[in-house]
Amino acid sequence: MIRRLKPWAVSGQFPPCISVGVPHCSEQLRTTVIVATPRQAKMLSLLIALLAGSVAGLEVGPVSIVENNTYISYGLGPSENNSVIVCTYTLDAGQAVSKVLWEILKDEAPAGTFEWTPNSPGTATGLLENKVNLDRDDSDLELTSLAYDLSANYSCTVTTKDGSAASAKEEVLIIDTTSNHIYEEFLPSEKTCSIRVSVRYFPVFPEPTVAAGMYSEKLEQYITKVDNWVAKRHPNGSVGYSFTNYTVQIDESIPDEANFRTQLGVTKSDGTYISQSRTTAFHHFQHSCKVLPVGENQTVSYNSDEKTCYGEPYSPGQSLEATVTCASGYISSGNLTSVTLVCESANETYHEWIPKDEGYLPEDLLCASGGPASTATSCYALLMAMLLLCLHGR
Repeated sequence: MIRRLKPWAVSGQFPPCISVGVPHCSEQLRTTVIVATPRQAKMLSLLIALLAGSVAGLEVGPVSIVENNTYISYGLGPSENNSVIVCTYTLDAGQAVSKVLWEILKDEAPAGTFEWTPNSPGTATGLLENKVNLDRDDSDLELTSLAYDLSANYSCTVTTKDGSAASAKEEVLIIDTTSNHIYEEFLPSEKTCSIRVSVRYFPVFPEPTVAAGMYSEKLEQYITKVDNWVAKRHPNGSVGYSFTNYTVQIDESIPDEANFRTQLGVTKSDGTYISQSRTTAFHHFQHSCKVLPVGENQTVSYNSDEKTCYGEPYSPGQSLEATVTCASGYISSGNLTSVTLVCESANETYHEWIPKDEGYLPEDLLCASGGPASTATSCYALLMAMLLLCLHGR
């Protein structure tokens, strides 16, 4: 049965028609409704309720490791504080869990399962057989034996008694850092403005991510990076990384506060980095004031020709002074002919230029064109012009 409705009688508005086929409804005011039988209406209501329940009801995830650990430590061994994988889920009012199915995935295919049901022992197959606690009251997956091949993606599927089901998946790493021994040789030489480093890391499973070089905390990045790592691969899948006699030159391109950092961790397939070791080796090379910036018509000289490894002017045994004068071809347009500044040390790495007793700064020195070089250039130009005139007159 089809009949025309008058929605504007309720809303006070005139919406456009959304159906056709009713001759007495204009194109601007036409709508239809299908009037269902009571049985059809009841079925429709049930369907809507089911759809709403599937959205607002069962939710599964995330899959995580007990106590918010980021990985399972092989060295600590299996325990309730180390090797329990948790599947978090929420139920709608009136829902109850009928089973929870865990799967360990290799190349995205199940390689073992653990099925938990309320009030009865669990069952395990494949890689998980004899390696999980079958008697837990909850549905968590507790590994009672650790092996490298249990480091994988795990999926958790929760099924309720009303037939609803939902899943979540997460990569779970079992990390073995073996001996935790790091060999490091750090040889800074201020005489050659260089640092020579050798590092040998302990083997790690799975294969670790390593990095080393001069690192700036301010910039939060490596300025230089070691590129001669050597990987030693062991039959059990663990990998030990090392490098020998890496040399970095310390010059003006190296920030004052940068030091040599080495770090090792494991990277998950989604890019999440799990740190395992990080060390920083500090060196204490001489610092001084930076090269004094001056105007384009000015020049600067220092009372010493010595420089630090960072390219800074340096005066050992006496105060460093910088004298600013007008550049060649320019003369002072005022009474001030030069400005002197002194380098003062605020701490071991921070130095700054301050005015000498007179209190003048480089910007107080005004330099204008007209110095000896400028006069010579003008005389040369005048002589050439006169010569050209004489030749033209002949």
